[in-house]
Amino acid sequence: MAELPTVETLSFSVDTRATGDGFRIDVRYGDNSASFAVESATQQAFSAFYSELSAAFGTRVPHVHAAAAEHPPMAFPWRPLLTENVHPKILVGYGDPAVLKTDDGWWLVATSNDAPDAFPLLHSADLDHWEPRGFVFPSGSEPHWAAKGRDVADFWAPEMAKAGDEYWTVFTARQATNALAIGLARASTPAGPWEDNGAPLITGKPVDTTGLGFDAGQPQMSGGVIDSHLFVDADGERYLFWKDDTNSIWPRPLAMLLRRHPELIGALFATEADRRTAAFAAAIVPWANAQRPMVRFFTMQPLIEAALDNWNQVRAALVEFGLAGTILEAMTTPIRAQRVADDGRSLLGDDKIVLCNDLDW
Repeated sequence: MAELPTVETLSFSVDTRATGDGFRIDVRYGDNSASFAVESATQQAFSAFYSELSAAFGTRVPHVHAAAAEHPPMAFPWRPLLTENVHPKILVGYGDPAVLKTDDGWWLVATSNDAPDAFPLLHSADLDHWEPRGFVFPSGSEPHWAAKGRDVADFWAPEMAKAGDEYWTVFTARQATNALAIGLARASTPAGPWEDNGAPLITGKPVDTTGLGFDAGQPQMSGGVIDSHLFVDADGERYLFWKDDTNSIWPRPLAMLLRRHPELIGALFATEADRRTAAFAAAIVPWANAQRPMVRFFTMQPLIEAALDNWNQVRAALVEFGLAGTILEAMTTPIRAQRVADDGRSLLGDDKIVLCNDLDW
C-alpha cells in the first residue's frame, strides 16, 4: 500500500434538522457559517441548496445550474416536445420520457416518482399538440409488490413497445423493501387499461457492502435496476435491456472513506471546488446514511458529479492506496440484456453485459 499523501485537510461542520417537508442545514467552514433551507425532499430543492452552498463556500456548482456547454451546430433541427403541464394530476413533469409511434399517432409515457397516479399517458397526432389519456396505473391500481405513498413510492422510466397483439410497458418501481425492481404491464391498446404481471420481471442483485462502512450485521444491499428498454427484433423476439445502477451504493462509502482519510481528498480531486465538495460530502454523510433512499442520493449527487469528472484520479488513487476496491467495482454501472419469454412473464437464459463504463472514455 502506498503512503497516504499529506495535504491540507478541508473540514466542514454540518448540523441538520427536519423542518416540515424539508430540512434546515447549518454549515460552518473555518470562520464562515451559513444556514440553508432545503424546502422539500426533491432533486430540485437539493440542487437549489447546493447552488447556494457553492456561492457561499466555493463548492461545485450542480450541473443543472452550471452554464450550458457549447456544442457545434446540429445537422438537423430540433425543438422541445412538451413545455407545459397538460393535466393537474401530472405532478413532476415529464422525466425519462418515451414516445412510441403507432398507426393512430404518438404515445408518450413518463416518470411520475411518488405521485398518486403513476406514469402519465399522452397522445398526439402531430407531435405538436398533446392530450392526456390517463395513467398506466391510476391511483389504487399500482402493482401490489410496489411501494406506495408520498416520499415512499418511486415509479421511474417507463417505456412502451408493441409486442405481438399487445402493448407492453416496462418500468422501474421501488419494492416495499426499498430495493428497486423492473416490472412489465400489458394492454390491448396504448390507452389501457394496463395490467401488471403481478411480480417484478427482475430485481436488483445483492451487492456485498462488507467493509464499506454500513452496518456489519447487514452487509447485503440490493443493487439498483433501472432505465429498462424493450427491444423487439425483426423476427419478433423481445429483449430487455437495463442498467445495474449502483449510485445508491458507492457514493456514501466513498464519502465515509474520505471522512476517515481526509488526506485522500487532494489526491482524488483536481480542483478546489471539487475538493470542497468532497469535504462537504464527508461531513454530511452520517446524516445522509439515516435518510430514505432518494434523499441519500440527492445529498451525494455533487460528490457523484465530482468523482465522475475526476474519474482517472479517483480510480488511480484508490488503487494505489489499496483502499475500497469494491467502490471502484460499484462505479462500473453495467448495461445488461436478456431475452424475454413470449408471454412477457419471465426472462430466458443468462443476461449479457452489453456495455460497462470501465474504460477511460
